[in-house]
Amino acid sequence: MKQLLVLCLFAISAFAQEIVFQGTPNVRVFSTPERDTREDLDASAGQKSQCVIVRQGKNYLWASRENAPMTRIDGPQFTFFIHQGGLGYVKVYTGQRGPATEKAEYTEHINRGWEAITYWGKSLTTSK
Repeated sequence: MKQLLVLCLFAISAFAQEIVFQGTPNVRVFSTPERDTREDLDASAGQKSQCVIVRQGKNYLWASRENAPMTRIDGPQFTFFIHQGGLGYVKVYTGQRGPATEKAEYTEHINRGWEAITYWGKSLTTSK
């Protein structure tokens, strides 16, 4: 019985997800070859469009986009989470906060065929 309990605890920890990034957008831009549309998002629309990235073991998943697998790249000022199929990315500012980050601390870019959606917003959580 003890072995079964240990096995269950190991299985749960192997599938546990840790939120490594969560942000709420305040601006959304839809782009096509024909036109761009910019929208300022209110708090409710921002909550519905939150960006969430989780770590499950050694893997990063775009939890807010159907758990798509992502690759993490850490740079001196930004951390990038790049969709492994090339369908988008999340760029998070990791440098010192100041005037440059008053309007946005991250951008999320999603490609859908010839349409692109870009969000800008504020980070709620980030961890390594």
